[in-house]
Amino acid sequence: MNKFGRYLILSVGGFVIVGLLAIGSYGAIRSINGLAVAQTGTLWNNLKDAAFGDDATKGIMVVSPYLFDGTNFDRARGDTANGIDVDVTRLNDGGNIISVDDGAGSLTVDGTITSIGNTTPSDTFTNPTTSIPTFSLNAGWNGATWDRTRYFLDGDAGAIGTVNIQPVFSFGRVFNGTTWDRMRGNIINGLLVDVSRIQSTVTIDGVVRGENTPMDTFNNPNDSINMNSLNSAFDDGTSKWERNRSLDTDSDNHLVIARGALSTLNHIYEFDGTTFDRIRHSFNQNTIDITTNGTGTTVDMTQTPMSKYTMVVNRTAGATNVVEIDFECSLNDTAFVQKGTIITLATNPFSVSLGDVPCNQMRYNVVTVGAGNTLDIDLLSMR
Repeated sequence: MNKFGRYLILSVGGFVIVGLLAIGSYGAIRSINGLAVAQTGTLWNNLKDAAFGDDATKGIMVVSPYLFDGTNFDRARGDTANGIDVDVTRLNDGGNIISVDDGAGSLTVDGTITSIGNTTPSDTFTNPTTSIPTFSLNAGWNGATWDRTRYFLDGDAGAIGTVNIQPVFSFGRVFNGTTWDRMRGNIINGLLVDVSRIQSTVTIDGVVRGENTPMDTFNNPNDSINMNSLNSAFDDGTSKWERNRSLDTDSDNHLVIARGALSTLNHIYEFDGTTFDRIRHSFNQNTIDITTNGTGTTVDMTQTPMSKYTMVVNRTAGATNVVEIDFECSLNDTAFVQKGTIITLATNPFSVSLGDVPCNQMRYNVVTVGAGNTLDIDLLSMR
């Protein structure tokens, strides 16, 4: 066979094969009415629409959504557990409110939510009309776990709760001109206040307490307060302070006021080398119905020694004029020396006076009372 014959046989054979393939392909496509999708390389299935319902297992087209990034189209990302990934940080409400509907169920957020506002907190903040109502349970850290916070009932002495009860306290602060510091105070005095910085008159209704305990030989203070107060004096007998009383009349022989009602008198005191004693302006003694000889009771003037004396003898019964009544004084209450005497009662009563005779003790001495006489003797000493 020549060369031309071989080419003719090959051409006819190729045409037959192409024709057979065309006939086979035409038969496969013509067997499906409508759109179809390939399940395998040789198996095609009709596409289903929404009316088919659930439980579709074939005839479903696989479509991959693409998103435009501004330059190219990229496949949308996601996973089986969470579905399509959404960048919620890029949500823009376009001036409107973005609503999220939970579908009568609940929205579960897994992770951290960061809420960023555009309002700077300040004082005198106007009541907002776009606030978000929230309800949050407060908790406090006890060093190991977080516990819900509890509240105290109204009143003092609120007890600290048991385990897992976290009381909440609010601590006041004051501004020192640069920073805020905690307020100072203590249980005894409460809040500490620097009253020295008060620029106007302060009216105190109640009791003002100091820090000094009154006592004798008190040093001159350098932190005294110029004030007008009610005077009082300390009663050694009761160890209490009593208000000072004034005398209602200007007269002598005021009675000693009972305990609890302190009367204040001005007395001049003199130091005897050991103690301070009130200075006396005089001493006196009256003895009546004397019928026998003998010395009278000694009058002790040691606290304020006297130097002027008068003795008066009055005969109240009897008629004997001859008598001897001596006036005696001493410096040591042992050795008494006669300084004056009365020897006759021809003039009754009779007196004798002495001057410039310093003594610590004085007394009378009846040497001769006189037969049938009854005598009254008065002694008076003065500075």
